[in-house]
Amino acid sequence: MTSRSSSTTPTRGLDAAAGELREIIGSAGFIRRDRSQQALFVSDFPARAPAQAARLLERLAQSGWTAEANGGLCRMDFSPARFRAFFASLPRRKPGPGLAAILLPHAREASDDELPSMRRALLLWDAGDVAALSREAGRALGEGLRKKRGVPGFYPAL
Repeated sequence: MTSRSSSTTPTRGLDAAAGELREIIGSAGFIRRDRSQQALFVSDFPARAPAQAARLLERLAQSGWTAEANGGLCRMDFSPARFRAFFASLPRRKPGPGLAAILLPHAREASDDELPSMRRALLLWDAGDVAALSREAGRALGEGLRKKRGVPGFYPAL
């Protein structure tokens, strides 16, 4: 059995964001993707390290995270600006035939009230669930065209 060094393992999806949270929170609690999709990540640091919780929440906010502690757990999301910066940082490639090529001409800036959709799309992308992400994007395109608004630009970016 061979071991792989974390420094040689390529990061994917939200791995870099999880690593950043591990640096902030340290050994005060676990970090994992939020399976409930109420946030990108969840941690138990408020229950495991209550004396450090306020300081950690402040550090998260200073680092561009929104965090809500409730019932011993803390749910952590990118701030709206950080969501936009993340999507803008994704490599731009010319889409081939298919849904991405249809979405691109109708892309527009996402609004703050679309944060739940941003989160869901990002979590689907992170999980590699291309089929579910395509369904979400198709539904958003249909709704956007009906309302003459276009589609949030984060869909073609993913």
